[in-house]
Amino acid sequence: MVEDGKYAPWPIGGPLAPGTHQAHARREGGSAGLSMSGGEFLDLLFAPRGTGSWRFRRDERVTLPLARAILPARLPSGRTLKYLSPETVLLFKSRSSQSGSEFGPRAKDAADFARVMPSLDAEARAWLMAALRTVHGEHPWLGELAGGAR
Repeated sequence: MVEDGKYAPWPIGGPLAPGTHQAHARREGGSAGLSMSGGEFLDLLFAPRGTGSWRFRRDERVTLPLARAILPARLPSGRTLKYLSPETVLLFKSRSSQSGSEFGPRAKDAADFARVMPSLDAEARAWLMAALRTVHGEHPWLGELAGGAR
């Protein structure tokens, strides 16, 4: 799991610490699932839910119906895995960081946005634009989302 921005082991069979919002699972070798550097890797984000809706933990005014926020994927093994929709992940990645005179998303998050944005449908783009405005007011991605509308 991630604690204070650093990886920490999750004790086998142990509960998550209160306030834990993210955990990474890693298994060396194998090829049955998601691979990363010779092993399997899974990034888990924990978020609050209302009745039938996902809520953005950083600003619970931002919601999305669960059917739109949590999507199923069928793995090559035939198993189904639920994942957080691309627009909701991009909202997490939109957080601003400040280092020196730089202000805005981290370079790796901006690269993820550039890669994923063209695949977002009109509904996902509209939701992400509204969510960015709610959370940040102004954001560098708003112009690209508006210009890329289908």
